[in-house]
Amino acid sequence: MTGHPHPPAAHRLLTPLQIAWLVALLIFTLGGLLVLVRDARRIDQVLGSVAQERLYMVGDLANLQREMLRTDVELLRFSQEGADLGRVTNHYAFAKGYFRNLISRTRESRGVLFRDAEVPRRLLELERQVAQSDELIAAYQAAESPEQRAALTLELDAQLGEIEETIKRIFFKQEVVQKEVIEEARLIANESRLSLSLVGAILAMTTASLLFVTQQMLRTEQQANHRFLLAASAVNGAIYDWDIPKAHLLWTEGLTETFGHPLEEITTTAEWWMSQIHPEDLPQVMSHLEDDIRHGRDFVHEYRFRTKEGSYLEVWDRGRVGRNGTGQAIRMVGSMVDITERKQAEQALRESERKYAELVQEAPDAIISLDRDGNIASFNPTAERMFGHSAEAVLGTKFAKQSLIALPYLPKLLQEVEMTLTRKERPPFELQIVRNDNHLLMMEANPRRIQRDGQVVGVQLTLRDISERKAFEEQLAQRVFYDALTGLPNRALFRDRVDRALARSSRNKSSIAVLFLDLDRFKVINDSLGHSAGDQLLVQVARRLQSCVRPEDTVARLGGDEFTVLLEEVSTITDAVHVADRIARALRIPFILEERELFSTVSVGIVLNGPEHSRPDDLLRDADVAMYRAKARGKAQYEVFDTSMNAQALERLELETALRQAIDRKEFLIYYQPLFCLCPEGGERIVGLEALVRWQHPRWGLIQPDTFIPLAEETGLIVNLGQWVLTQACRQMQHWQRRYPMASPLAISVNLSARQFQQPQLVNMVSQVLQYSGLPPGSLKLEITESVLVEDAILTSETLRRLKELGVLLAIDDFGVGYSSLSYLKHFPVDSLKIDRSFIRGLGAEQGDTAIVLAVVTLARSLSLQVVAEGVESVQQLTMLRELGCEVVQGYYFARALPVGEVDPLLAEQYRKEQ
Repeated sequence: MTGHPHPPAAHRLLTPLQIAWLVALLIFTLGGLLVLVRDARRIDQVLGSVAQERLYMVGDLANLQREMLRTDVELLRFSQEGADLGRVTNHYAFAKGYFRNLISRTRESRGVLFRDAEVPRRLLELERQVAQSDELIAAYQAAESPEQRAALTLELDAQLGEIEETIKRIFFKQEVVQKEVIEEARLIANESRLSLSLVGAILAMTTASLLFVTQQMLRTEQQANHRFLLAASAVNGAIYDWDIPKAHLLWTEGLTETFGHPLEEITTTAEWWMSQIHPEDLPQVMSHLEDDIRHGRDFVHEYRFRTKEGSYLEVWDRGRVGRNGTGQAIRMVGSMVDITERKQAEQALRESERKYAELVQEAPDAIISLDRDGNIASFNPTAERMFGHSAEAVLGTKFAKQSLIALPYLPKLLQEVEMTLTRKERPPFELQIVRNDNHLLMMEANPRRIQRDGQVVGVQLTLRDISERKAFEEQLAQRVFYDALTGLPNRALFRDRVDRALARSSRNKSSIAVLFLDLDRFKVINDSLGHSAGDQLLVQVARRLQSCVRPEDTVARLGGDEFTVLLEEVSTITDAVHVADRIARALRIPFILEERELFSTVSVGIVLNGPEHSRPDDLLRDADVAMYRAKARGKAQYEVFDTSMNAQALERLELETALRQAIDRKEFLIYYQPLFCLCPEGGERIVGLEALVRWQHPRWGLIQPDTFIPLAEETGLIVNLGQWVLTQACRQMQHWQRRYPMASPLAISVNLSARQFQQPQLVNMVSQVLQYSGLPPGSLKLEITESVLVEDAILTSETLRRLKELGVLLAIDDFGVGYSSLSYLKHFPVDSLKIDRSFIRGLGAEQGDTAIVLAVVTLARSLSLQVVAEGVESVQQLTMLRELGCEVVQGYYFARALPVGEVDPLLAEQYRKEQ
């Protein structure tokens, strides 16, 4: 076929039928013909062995060329793309099988090839090279580093080239031996001519027979060509055969299949091949080609080759050069493989890596890459700024060294890095780093595995500075769970610790004790020396209480002058009594307040947990009962609770009964505390009033809410009481609005208890009250504590939404002292925040209180919420609130909670000023 590269010389094989035909002719000869038969058999033996070996070796060589090319292609793909080594070894295994077939058939031949001593030596060399290639593949599979594998890949490629070269040399030597054998056969035939001259007729017949045999040989050559073309078609891409001295270049059908060029339309010259190479690539290709041919190297190059349509494909070209006995390059056989898709994938990968590198360099977070040994492999600019170290100074060093990571966090870092190397996903963890100026920063570290060629090579850490967030969380937790004045745990934290202690005591079969302490005569000290002196006394008492207990015990301040102590691992009640005695002795030492000596005692109630104490409140209740019993016995006493203390229970029952009757007897009163707006130009004006319930008992007198509201909440009486308060407050405010029609209508604030908020009919009840009283919905503000909001977020959100649909205003009361509800502010439709009085008390004096008030005001302003500060008692507090931007205030500085009769003059005065 024109345009195809040809295989080596065709096979010439005498069939048994041809031999029989020659023997039949010789039978009819006489003595001279016997010589001809002898010579013909000698020719048949010589030519037959050569033809048989030639046939096998041509088939093996075609298979070898196909498998060697596939092996080289897969080896290149593996070295550049990290493909599976198994594809390389599979093709190599097929090639090795053909190597061994060739060796076996050559050794089993009639020995014609072994006339030349070089053939056995080449066969031994071939066996050694195959064994070395097996060792290289085994070494590659056992290699542990990419550098070792890359080096072994190059060695394996070179070894395969040597094997192929040895095969070609054996094949070349076979051609030389074949020529010698054919020449020997020719000599034998010449010797036979003398005998043939004596038998002319037999000579003619023999000549005709030999002509027939020659035709058979030509047909065998055509079959060999066909087998070679079939083998070439199994190779991807185009195979070429270049006769270098004649500049004659032949191609297989792969040229048409890959590039679209029909073989009949191309010339068989090297110039046509050069004309299809991209003009920009041609000079370099020719330079490499000339240099490789001159130095005896394989030609391996990548360039762009034009298709039939005129576009260009990226190709990988590899050619092997054959030389004659003088070393002159006479032939190059090779293949061109389309690698366009691979090149595009490589370009896309490089572009992706470039963009990723740019993102890493510009990222606002510190991004650090570690190798498997924990050494720093990359350090982006943000990491340099964050740590205060340059990348050059830390690259290659251990990230876990003491100069970069705070010692307490080293074990956690090492553990997380190790687990990231073995698992795909790891959650973020916190880490503390040390800057070069020894300043500590808290980080949130997000680990991720780094993989190359399917292997995990390291870990990438993304570090985000959370120092400010952690400081704010700690400060907020301090305010939420710790008393602002003494720094002791507050009621919420104490209840949590008691709850945990109860669980541990149940598991360990141990006991705990709770001491409830109340300072004696504290009100006298507060009233006589002032709140400042009272606060100092509370702080000193807190320190002495802490000195009287073990580190594992808890001292807390519940509020006012009430303290509690939790004792764990108590053997008997005697242990708790000893602690109470120790506290009493510690408090006998005089306190120094404003250069004055002051003595203070404490009344203590003690309770040991029992089966009836399943909750923290049970222990607090009984300890409180015991404390009041101790206070009733006199000052500086302690009392141990027991079940015989019925008096307190009877008193509580009496109070509950009286409370139920009070609703029916209408013994409750509503006091109103004004809320003042801070005008920008100075001064204040009343913008609303808060309704506060009082109990006017006929025998006990005026009872404050702290005495009966908790009981009403616990018994459920708060629902009816709360509805009565809401109704009366709305009617009174509607009356004031009609009587004093001010420029901005006044609003009435009413507290909703947890029990009320949980009532399904709450929204309907509020709607009915508004309709009954005639008060506009926008003049009613319902105040809800944080603890109510966070109990059931879904129910709370729905209830608030329905209340807002009525048009009423919503406020969060005592903001900051309950469980944090910051995350709910953006979801709940509240209108204002009331800063708890505990923060206002330290405003201007306590840096923490000032910071928290500023944070709440800023937060509320950003959320378009109104801020109300309660508990304002001094001009200093008022000045600070005005400077911080607080809008509404209330407190004793302006007015206490007043009965209705005392509110009217205030409203009348403001009404006259506005006229």
